[in-house]
Amino acid sequence: MAKKLLASVMAFALCLFVSAADMVVKGKNGEDQKINVVDTSETFLRFEFVSDSTVEVTKESSYRNHDSITIPEKVRIGGNVYTVTSIGEWAFSRCSSLTSIKIPEGVTSIGKQAFSECEKLTSIKIPEGVKSIGDHAFEGCYNLTSINIPKSVTNIGDLAFYGCSYLDIVIDNSKKKVEIGWDAFKNCKSVKWLKD
Repeated sequence: MAKKLLASVMAFALCLFVSAADMVVKGKNGEDQKINVVDTSETFLRFEFVSDSTVEVTKESSYRNHDSITIPEKVRIGGNVYTVTSIGEWAFSRCSSLTSIKIPEGVTSIGKQAFSECEKLTSIKIPEGVKSIGDHAFEGCYNLTSINIPKSVTNIGDLAFYGCSYLDIVIDNSKKKVEIGWDAFKNCKSVKWLKD
């Protein structure tokens, strides 16, 4: 009897843990969509509050030890759930081991020098949530070979992709609708505007 009770209690606790780690929201098509919520105690990533409901990923020296990073869409801090909406200035700068990173759809901005000098970064997908790419954001990412910039991006900062000499950039917008900083694509292999 005690074993059955213990098993029931453990099963209940497991159900609580699983439901606490997942969140169900309505997707764009009206269907339920499960979003993984990561507790800050379960990740090496560090976050700073942007508003009452949003956070950004901040710089941390321990990132340099990782070759692959997935940024969660939502994080739980002190019992409250926050949406990750930005990658802060210098967040992953000089992470020389980093080869790939997954950015969630809720991110709207990539800060100044966020990925500068990530020399081994080979590819990155910029989600439709992103509106701005900061100054020097990808400067010195020598091994980036291709990147698609969605039509949601309306601002690309100074020297954003400077020195990415193997990089083919495809921008899903027109030059008229995007504010381009000084030498944003200097020394890149190619830049193609889809809406021109």
